[in-house]
Amino acid sequence: MARSKQKTYWNGEPCEARRLTAVVADAPFPLYWAADHIGSRRAVVEVTYGDRTFYLDDEDGAGWEKVTAGQGSPDLGHRSLEIEPDTVEEVTG
Repeated sequence: MARSKQKTYWNGEPCEARRLTAVVADAPFPLYWAADHIGSRRAVVEVTYGDRTFYLDDEDGAGWEKVTAGQGSPDLGHRSLEIEPDTVEEVTG
């Protein structure tokens, strides 16, 4: 899968990020913000930073904004998502 040519960051440091879709999974903590979206496909940003890969919600473009213009700063909020394994798809169109 192709990575973005746009520079992406997490905590002000370069990272790999790409826009995808994935199916939302349940999370192991109470009051999961995405509980109403479990089982639905949503736009996500996959972030690989160091040896970690994690997912940000991108339905409104805020995930991509965080890793590009916001340079992954903690000053710019985000919504983390748990995703179902093997449901990641590239964005087309």
